[in-house]
Amino acid sequence: MKKTFLLTAGFTLIGLIFFSGIANAAFQVRNTGQIDYYSNVLMAYRYIASDTADIRVLYGPKMYLAKSVKNEVTGESSPEMVLCGRGDTITITLYAANNVSGADTAAWHVYVTDTFALFMQVGAGQNASCGPDPGDSFVYVANSETAAILDGPDGFVKPDSISYYTGATRAGGWTNGTWSAWQAYDSKSEPGQDVQGIRWYWRYVPSQLDPYDVPTNLPYNIRVQFQIKKNDN
Repeated sequence: MKKTFLLTAGFTLIGLIFFSGIANAAFQVRNTGQIDYYSNVLMAYRYIASDTADIRVLYGPKMYLAKSVKNEVTGESSPEMVLCGRGDTITITLYAANNVSGADTAAWHVYVTDTFALFMQVGAGQNASCGPDPGDSFVYVANSETAAILDGPDGFVKPDSISYYTGATRAGGWTNGTWSAWQAYDSKSEPGQDVQGIRWYWRYVPSQLDPYDVPTNLPYNIRVQFQIKKNDN
């Protein structure tokens, strides 16, 4: 009897970190200066003038993270769950954008992390694993990691660096793996099928709108994806 697995978009651990803060909306404050004087020592005529200057207080960037899964064999795709049988290949895609309502400045030092060495079972049962061993439930598809790159409005920002998580084992109990050193995205070199997690780094992600709510016409989206294959077990 062929077993069917339910692969949900929430199985893996995902992190999105901003060192520059999170935005809701900017607000504006007004400062007023005034001059008050008379025309002569008798104070016969009084003159008053004033001027104002505004300060727009920025909250910074505001981004979201969304995830979707697709079964490349059946063609089924969903932001939540797809069916997966033995031998099926699943594409996992992560999306983010610096365009949530109120985002008014660029995001600096953005990290996206997806660690999939161990997939947590939804409900009762045994957790699934991803690794190079025949006993693992899934295996990473070598060289399947890609990032969308497109300049201009609604475009995608290329990652600056990438790192891989490898070496997690199950012998004698679960043992954590290690993260590789960061490497430039343009010259990335995967460690093979022993990939059990990926993290991406963007030094700078523009905002869709500038502090004056004018479109920046710069790419403000990020999208990365990779594939895992269900082993025949």
